[in-house]
Order: sequence, then structure tokens, then C-alpha cells
Amino acid sequence: QLFDWLALMKKNELIIFIVMLIVAMVNIISTISIFVIEKTKLIGMLKVLGALNKSIIEIMYYQVFFIIIRGVSIGNLIALVVTAILHFLKPIKLDPAIYYISYAPVWIDWKAFVFINILTVFTCVISAYIPLRTISKISPIKVVEYK
Repeated sequence: QLFDWLALMKKNELIIFIVMLIVAMVNIISTISIFVIEKTKLIGMLKVLGALNKSIIEIMYYQVFFIIIRGVSIGNLIALVVTAILHFLKPIKLDPAIYYISYAPVWIDWKAFVFINILTVFTCVISAYIPLRTISKISPIKVVEYK
């Protein structure tokens, strides 16, 4: 029965991971949409000057990619600092009579760490495709007209 319960926990992990992935993708899409809205005048000017939609999307992908890399790097730094604090200072104390250990152990699986980072960057880049496609719908006449 114990192993059946552990197998059920694995299913919960998968469901939680999928929900987190969906929430992350929605957040990425909304963030990139705001980024595109902020750059609307720039996009309109580039279109007026003769830039193709493909080249504008490539420029925006380049900027978005560096935002993604910066975010992943800051997140990794925070995660490694918290993990180091948990590993070396052992601030979370446990009752040894119940848990058979006096502190909460911490271990980093470096293969999983690298895989999650690659998956995160890949998911962000794929999610950025949807709002960046709206660049082709921006009319340069509407953006550049005098107000």
C-alpha cells in the first residue's frame, strides 16, 4: 500500500507541474504582450522605414531572449543561495524521534537543474511566439499618425 501511495504522489507531481507550466505560459504571453504594446511606436516607425515583419519579429525575439536569460539567471542565483543556506546553516530543524534526522536535508540533482533551465528557456521562447506574431497586425499608419 505504501508504494501505491507513492505512485499516486507521482501523478500529483505531474498534475502540479502541468498546472505550473500553463500558469507560466500565460504569464509569459501577457508579459510579452505588454512588451509589444510598449514598443508599438518603435514597430510602427520601423514599418514606415521599410522593415519587414520578419526582421522586426527577429529584433523583438532578440530582446525577449535576453530578458528570459536575465530572469532565469536571477532565479537560478536565488535558488542556489537558498539551497546553500539550507545546506550549510541547516535552519530547518526536525524532531529526530519522528523523522530520524535532526535537520531538513538538501540535495541538488544537477542533471535535473540543467534540464529544467533548458525547458524553461525553451518554453519561454515558444510562448513568446504568440504575442510577437501580433507585430504583423500593427498598422504603421495608425501608429505614426499625428495626435
